[in-house]
Amino acid sequence: MQKNINKIILITCVSLCVFVLVPAQTHSSNSSKEHKSHWSYSGKTGPEYWSEINTAYSLCNNGREQSPVDFGKAELIKLEPIKFDYKNSPLNLINNGHTIQENISNESNLIIDGKKYHLVQFHFHTPGEHTVNGHHYEMELHFVNQDAEGKYAVVGVFFTKGKFNKELQKIIDNLPEKVNKMVKNNSIEIDLENLLPGSRSYYHYTGSLTTPPCSENINWNVFKTPLEASAKQMEALKAVMGSNSRPVQKLYKRIVYEAK
Repeated sequence: MQKNINKIILITCVSLCVFVLVPAQTHSSNSSKEHKSHWSYSGKTGPEYWSEINTAYSLCNNGREQSPVDFGKAELIKLEPIKFDYKNSPLNLINNGHTIQENISNESNLIIDGKKYHLVQFHFHTPGEHTVNGHHYEMELHFVNQDAEGKYAVVGVFFTKGKFNKELQKIIDNLPEKVNKMVKNNSIEIDLENLLPGSRSYYHYTGSLTTPPCSENINWNVFKTPLEASAKQMEALKAVMGSNSRPVQKLYKRIVYEAK
């Protein structure tokens, strides 16, 4: 009799332990999924689903000032030249899993429409994100600048296939191929002026970051004249980054301006 009672108690205890442990494990798994904010450029974590991944990314699919856009219907106006004061930048690259990025540690600045911005970083997209009459350039470089109030101005540079680009090669020779890997070398300096076109006419509009959280009210300025780089150079960058371009977004009521 006592043996039967002990057997019943043991079975009951095991059943209760399973009941307690299974929901705890399930909750932990769901919690992990809820807090995971991984995004990408394809599949179920691609641009179409960015707003579903994290509520902080809601503007990505619901905003009305999103980037990139097409420059086919630009309005010709007189735009003030952008004044650059970009210094040489010691090599400080990171592969963040979405792009190859150079973090800027010196006092590089620019002035747009009388306002001063400090250069924070630049990074690459293959193919180019903005289009001109539907045409995608092979690659696009974004210089991300920030003013004293924390507002952003981004300067874009298109790249097209052509001659070998000596300045770009400094980056390619030191590409951090693994995600979250950094490559620093103070003996190598990138001349930022060589990553800007000689002709400084540009497109201007108000847009957003092209990656989550897709924050809006970004001052966008993209040069009309592309730089050249060899097909091999652009393929080397793409081999590490993959295709990392967000699709073109609707303009809605915005106007794109083109410098005369």
